[in-house]
Amino acid sequence: MKTLTLLVSFIAGLVLFSCQTKPNYDIPIKELDSLKIVLQQALVNFKAIDSAICFNAQHKLNTYLHFLETHLNDTISKQDAEHIQQFQSVKPGFDTYVKYRIIWIQRAQQSIHQLQTLTNDLNNGSVDYTEAVSYINEEKNNAVQAIEVLKTNTDNMRKHLELYNQYLPAYESIIKKLNAGVLPQLMITNS
Repeated sequence: MKTLTLLVSFIAGLVLFSCQTKPNYDIPIKELDSLKIVLQQALVNFKAIDSAICFNAQHKLNTYLHFLETHLNDTISKQDAEHIQQFQSVKPGFDTYVKYRIIWIQRAQQSIHQLQTLTNDLNNGSVDYTEAVSYINEEKNNAVQAIEVLKTNTDNMRKHLELYNQYLPAYESIIKKLNAGVLPQLMITNS
């Protein structure tokens, strides 16, 4: 009987020792899931901007600006100069969008993937507590940065498209005055 009691006590001790409490990640998991949802929505909003329109607008901007650089030799009216300046002001926004659009999308998608992977690892308890805190903070920062980039550039492109559409008719009118009523052919680019 003593042996049986010792054996049961030993087995119970092993069971209790092996059932150490896992860290509770419920709150960080909820935060990561919330960030993932916000990031996914920011990505959807960013992708809702018609990239073809933006690429075409940038292409037309470059063609028209090049035409003016090569054909504007005379003095123009103050109003025409203002229209040209306004039209030129949207070019950097389109250039930035065209250059970085894919990178911004890839970073956001990577962040979404990392958030999901970390959440799964935390749920499974496959991350050491010390490492988990570091990973949680890093992925939160990455997600927040991706959200800010997407939101900022979504807003910027909407404003740039609005300004572009507002300034385009006046700008085309100026070009037609300089080119016998004809708009220049769009330049072929290597994009």
